[in-house]
Amino acid sequence: MKTLSTSAMIAFASLLCIQLHAGSATRPSPEKPMKAPVKKEMVRRNCLEVNSSISIFGKRMKDVTILLYKGDKLISTIPASKKEVNSFVLQEDAQYTLRFTKPGCADRMICINTILPEGVDLKPLFEFDFDLDMIPEQEAVKNPAIDFPAGLIYFDEYTEKFERSDDYAASLKNLNKESLASH
Repeated sequence: MKTLSTSAMIAFASLLCIQLHAGSATRPSPEKPMKAPVKKEMVRRNCLEVNSSISIFGKRMKDVTILLYKGDKLISTIPASKKEVNSFVLQEDAQYTLRFTKPGCADRMICINTILPEGVDLKPLFEFDFDLDMIPEQEAVKNPAIDFPAGLIYFDEYTEKFERSDDYAASLKNLNKESLASH
């Protein structure tokens, strides 16, 4: 199966994160005109500690290389390590993509939107833990959603914490079901 180019996938993943945030934002009332934003110098603060563990067929996996993108720019490569859990601290008001690679497995991505509403207290940092299942290359050809991010993470204003998008996860699950039904 031919996968999309890496830069195209990162750009697509960033757009998904932006759309997710736009869908969760409060819309202005049609009766009230929208005020122009006041420009102020933004000092980006650390806001989220992400902890990831990777597995294959339920067994914890080590030696996975992680590429960290901010927007569509590669900002860090975390070489394969012997650790079972990898941690990252991300800054507020950005779109991040974590790309996990391991020879013999299909690359997997997680998109993280750290745009926060005004006034959110960042002491202590928010935390989000996730487990990611890697998929062997020979199995990946059967998965129509393999070229899409495995998950989207965003700040939920109602729960006041970072959450995984259940709607997005359900759409990936439906894509897989539809593909299996058509074969």
